[in-house]
Amino acid sequence: MSDMALEIPIRPITAVEYHRMVRDGIIRDDERIELLGGMLVEMPPLGQSHITAHTRIVKYLIERFGERLFVSGQASIVLTPTDEPEPDISLFLPETFDKPKSQWGGSDIVALIEISDSSLRRDLGPKLRAYARGDIAEYIVVDLRDTRLLRHRDPGGDAYQTADELHPGEEFTLLRMPDVSLAVSAFFAPPVQR
Repeated sequence: MSDMALEIPIRPITAVEYHRMVRDGIIRDDERIELLGGMLVEMPPLGQSHITAHTRIVKYLIERFGERLFVSGQASIVLTPTDEPEPDISLFLPETFDKPKSQWGGSDIVALIEISDSSLRRDLGPKLRAYARGDIAEYIVVDLRDTRLLRHRDPGGDAYQTADELHPGEEFTLLRMPDVSLAVSAFFAPPVQR
C-alpha cells in the first residue's frame, strides 16, 4: 500500500483562526478563499456570465422585496465554528444589521443563493453541506448551464430534506416571504433575439 492510499486525519481550522490568519497577513485580504468544513478552499474566478447573472439577480430581488429584505452580494458569513462561506447572494432580515456580525445566525438569513456556471459540484457538495450545518432554511443554486433553479429546504445535519428543480416559466416564493412571487425566468438572461 502506498503512502497516498493512507487516510491522514486533518485538523479543521476554525473561523476564529481563519480571521487571525487574515489579520496577521498569512492570508491576504484580496485572496478569494472561504472556510468550508474547517478547510480553506479557493474560490474560482468570476467569469462574465457569473458577473452578469449576479448583477441581474440582485437588481431583481431588490425590486421585488424593497425594504423588507436586505440583499447582500458576496459577503462572508460565519455559520458554524468551521464554516465561513461567501455566498454569491444573501437575503437578510433588516433587523440582522442591528446586531454584530458575530451574532448572526441561520434565523437571520432568509435565503442564500449561489450562481453556478462552473461550480455546480462545489455548490451542491461542500457549500450545500455548510449551509445545512448552518441551519439556513432555504438554499438556491442558479444553474446557468442548464437554466434551472435548484431549491433546497428543511436543513438537518449536513443535508437538506427537501429539494426541487424549477424552470423558466414557473414562479416560486421563499419560505419566509410567501406573499412575494418570484419568476424563475428573472434569474436568467433573456434569449438573444435574432
